[in-house]
Amino acid sequence: MTKPRPTKKRSNRDSLTSIDQIVRKLEIEREEERRRVLHGYTLSVGLRR
Repeated sequence: MTKPRPTKKRSNRDSLTSIDQIVRKLEIEREEERRRVLHGYTLSVGLRR
């Protein structure tokens, strides 16, 4: 994975869209991680009972 280098020549819109994409990807990954953690937690609780 390569990170886009911030350049002064880029227009604001381009940098904003790339930031939006990165933020959206991070939010999706965080949501998936939370689901995984919750799933594992419910599984462990179910096993304890």
